[in-house]
Amino acid sequence: VLRRLVSSMHRLLEGIERHMHGVPESRWTR
Repeated sequence: VLRRLVSSMHRLLEGIERHMHGVPESRWTR
């Protein structure tokens, strides 16, 4: 369950960063 929560948070963070900075998702996927 914790893993799923982390995944959700990571996805949320990725979306925020993408909207704020507008950088590709290569930073988080790496």
